[in-house]
Amino acid sequence: MSVSISGQTLFISGITLATVSGLILFIVLISGGGLYAVCIPLFFTVSSVVS
Repeated sequence: MSVSISGQTLFISGITLATVSGLILFIVLISGGGLYAVCIPLFFTVSSVVS
């Protein structure tokens, strides 16, 4: 059983993940959130970057 996902779908989902998590990270930083509140969206922001 093989599932095929197009490159465009992966690209759109990666851009969406980076945008949403970046906005959440920005809001948490502006509001003065603690370490754990910053680490969670930071993880998703960094994990959406593929080298």
